[in-house]
Amino acid sequence: MKRFLAVLVLSLATSAAEVPSTLEWRDSARDVWIDGTLDRDAQVLSCTAARKLALLSPRLARAAVVDLEGKSVASAERSAFTFAKDHASATTPKDLATSPLCTCSMADPSTFLMSLEGKSVLIARHQGAVGEIGEETLFATVPVWRSLMESYTPDAKAVAALAKEPSGADVTVVLGTWCGDSKNYVPKLMKALHEAGNPRLKVKLVGLASRFLDPMELIQERRIINVPTVIVERGGRELGRIVETPAGASVEADLAAILAGAPGAHPGRWERKEKLASGTYAHIDASGKRFATEAWELYRAPEDGLLVHSAISGAEEVEVWHSVDRERRLDVLEVTKRKDGRLERARWFAATTRASSTRPWPCPRASRSCLRPPSPRGGRSRRRRGRRRWRSTTRRGRRSRPSASSARSARRATHPRAPRFRPARSPPSASRSRPTAAPASAGRRATGPRHRSRCGSAGPMARRSSSRRSSASPHAGCAGAPEKGGLAVCPVARGSPNGAPPAPPCPARVASASLDP
Repeated sequence: MKRFLAVLVLSLATSAAEVPSTLEWRDSARDVWIDGTLDRDAQVLSCTAARKLALLSPRLARAAVVDLEGKSVASAERSAFTFAKDHASATTPKDLATSPLCTCSMADPSTFLMSLEGKSVLIARHQGAVGEIGEETLFATVPVWRSLMESYTPDAKAVAALAKEPSGADVTVVLGTWCGDSKNYVPKLMKALHEAGNPRLKVKLVGLASRFLDPMELIQERRIINVPTVIVERGGRELGRIVETPAGASVEADLAAILAGAPGAHPGRWERKEKLASGTYAHIDASGKRFATEAWELYRAPEDGLLVHSAISGAEEVEVWHSVDRERRLDVLEVTKRKDGRLERARWFAATTRASSTRPWPCPRASRSCLRPPSPRGGRSRRRRGRRRWRSTTRRGRRSRPSASSARSARRATHPRAPRFRPARSPPSASRSRPTAAPASAGRRATGPRHRSRCGSAGPMARRSSSRRSSASPHAGCAGAPEKGGLAVCPVARGSPNGAPPAPPCPARVASASLDP
């Protein structure tokens, strides 16, 4: 018993020692309005562990701490925040001393309105700089980017290669001041170009709106699907581009490799560990002809998750990245389709909406390729509603609508209209006083005009069977769906017949495939 108590006390002491004594705060791109004026010098920090926001502004004497769950605002000393060298993160004691001030109003999950020190303060979503901008405009819009650039030490070998580039090139950097990847890589690239000091490398910065709607001409012409995108051109010909994350160790090393004519292959931006399995699939249509080939790789993801990469080559190239967490629930799904020089990409993140059999997957409105599985429950409810409406109109007859003319109302009451359905083998009835009987083969539910308009001429059983087929294939109509009768294009993202979230390839199928060592 004494040994058990000693072990228990030791475990409690170890767990208490592992609890961090400080809170980590990260810079968050927000727009701060004080008394109706945009304050660019204000900085907003977010703490995920404590579910709080902190506002530090030169126009406020103390820091404001916003509790997102309690919707309350408290004040704290500015000296309690210890900033890092790049000024993009800070730490505070876990028991930060605060004084309650007021409550805040939330117009939406990212907009907060409060009153601090007699001033009206609004924290809203960052709108971002749009169009071609200069460095000073960029640093005035997001001041923390300047400190990120100044505190970064670029790769010396890549800087030397950029400085010795004899031919020169035009470097167009498409970024978003609201984007975390742009914030991480663009200041580093700018620092490397500054240290290289090569006048033959001409750099142009272009800002994009958060919804990729402005500037639309540049987005369509340059085929921008992610930010940041670094486009390298020479003499009007594109040499290569860096999309979102570098393929190598650093973004300046990728730029030097593109200028040298040896760009590296991008392994994908998703973090992964060791490879568990790999193999190939053959996609065969109904006639037995192969129309596509798929190569897939299964990796172990952080936090005991799984990551599957699938590349499909055929008439069009489709690339799929599918990640699940430790409970095998959907985490991230990315589908990229390339055909005839066109590129389309769609992403779904489960941080906001979890995929399930009753709630469809989030699908961006701008993307036409949707992997949204149908909801069988919603389909049944629509059929039942249509059935009830049909019964109410066919059993008791069609009710007469109120009319301004009493004679017309009386005529409709004595001579009700017959349903529009007519048997195919009998001529239409001349009398409109009695409804025409439906053929026995059509079934009882297929005689109503409203049910016919809702379900089509095939009848309710065909609609039910088509609903079952669509629910068994959640990828119908998606960015790589095969022709009718073919195998599933994306074996790593199949759904179950009830619309459940997709799962990685089963071990039996992995064992039957041709595995690489």
